[in-house]
Amino acid sequence: MGVHQGMALILGLGNVTSLPPLIAQAEFRRADASRVVALVTSVSQAGYTFAPTAFALIFAANGPIGLFSTAVVAQSATAATLSSLARNVLSHAPQSETTP
Repeated sequence: MGVHQGMALILGLGNVTSLPPLIAQAEFRRADASRVVALVTSVSQAGYTFAPTAFALIFAANGPIGLFSTAVVAQSATAATLSSLARNVLSHAPQSETTP
C-alpha cells in the first residue's frame, strides 16, 4: 500500500467514526442520538459488507464501463434523494421568529 492510499484510508476511517455522532448530536434530540448513531453504524457496516460483492458482480456482468456507469447512477440517485429530503425537511421546518 502506498503512502497516498494509506493516508486516504486513515482520513476515511476518521470520518466514518467521528461524523455520525457529530451529525446525530446536531440533528436529533439527546435521547435519540445514541439510537441514531447505532442505526447509522449498522447500516454503514452492512454496506461495507455487501458493497464489494455487488461491485464484483456488476464488474463481472458488465465490465469496467458498466461498473463505472452503475456507480455514477447510484451516486446521482443518492444525491437527488438527499437533496429532495433536505428540501422537504427545510420546507417543513418551523420558521424562526424575528424581532423587529
